[in-house]
Amino acid sequence: MTEDEWEATAPGRAYVTYRNFTETLGMVMLGGELGGLLTTGIEKIGKLLAQNPQLTNKPLPPKSAELLDRMDPNHQQSVRASLIVIAGWGLFEACVEDVAKATMSDNDSMLTGTKMAAAKIAQRYSVSDPADIQHEQWRTLKQQADSKLPACRQHEAMFALIGLDGPVPPFIEATFDEAWAIRNVWAHNAGVADHMFLRRAPNWAVNMNDVVHITREQAGFYLSAMIFYAFIILNRDRSKHGLSPVSVDGKPAGTPLGLAYNSFYTIDDKGGGVGK
Repeated sequence: MTEDEWEATAPGRAYVTYRNFTETLGMVMLGGELGGLLTTGIEKIGKLLAQNPQLTNKPLPPKSAELLDRMDPNHQQSVRASLIVIAGWGLFEACVEDVAKATMSDNDSMLTGTKMAAAKIAQRYSVSDPADIQHEQWRTLKQQADSKLPACRQHEAMFALIGLDGPVPPFIEATFDEAWAIRNVWAHNAGVADHMFLRRAPNWAVNMNDVVHITREQAGFYLSAMIFYAFIILNRDRSKHGLSPVSVDGKPAGTPLGLAYNSFYTIDDKGGGVGK
């Protein structure tokens, strides 16, 4: 199979969509940073005027002064950065869902249990559209994964049911798990550390009820972990069609995650990539 032919398959289309949206998300990150710099600049000017009313010959309105007192540059930066992680997680989940659905449709013999469950759901709720049935299969598959496992192992346990599992570089796995913890603490708890975050992200030096501050650089780091793990999952499908792994070069290849990704694959004498 050629690269163009693979990109016309369901997993290939998922890859193209994921690649395009993550590139867009990178641009949004840059735009958000520029917007953050502007907001910080306005905030500093506002506080300067609030602290020096003689500069304008009149005091700042009480409500404006109160708002400026509540504004925390670190918190605002963390909110912007966390939104990148949350958006990145959504893109990752959409990509792997499409790949898993394609794998399920290609491997009927592996899915007796999930197809039976989907058939029962279809019968109960009169779901007849193939796409709806496939969606119910996906939901059934996800429910079979142990939610107590770390994020990467949850996915691998789920993929094992459809023959899509495999090894993952430890550094990428650990960073992906941290990304999941960051995503959850901000999406579900407004960034305030809870018991689950402390358990899932033991390397973070925060205490219970502390705000988990995150920078743009950290958000990019976690987004990269999601991207590399998505590539690893996609590579499992690519290898079935005789294609080499998704290539990573340039600046990303020189990052710790990029090095972990590239070292995970060996290059054979034909130029093809093979996972270790």
